[in-house]
Amino acid sequence: LEGVQLLPPQPIYGEEDDDANNESREPLLYAHEVDITVGGRYLDVLAYLERLEALDQRLRWVMVDYGVREWPGGTASIRVRTLSLEPAWLGV
Repeated sequence: LEGVQLLPPQPIYGEEDDDANNESREPLLYAHEVDITVGGRYLDVLAYLERLEALDQRLRWVMVDYGVREWPGGTASIRVRTLSLEPAWLGV
């Protein structure tokens, strides 16, 4: 693990999203995202992603960017997301 960064919560509105109307409406949910940076070989990072997926079905990764620094090691930036009814972080 090389780094963790909590991102601001993002409000989620209904399907009929209209940017002008979102100002006055209450969000249905809040998306809480975390950027995680890990270092390691490709298969080690893949195993880490598999463990993330197995933790809880409410926690999902939404983006992975893997790059090789110096063979055989690399760095992966992973964004994970969970949804909540509350805008505040419950804990990480």
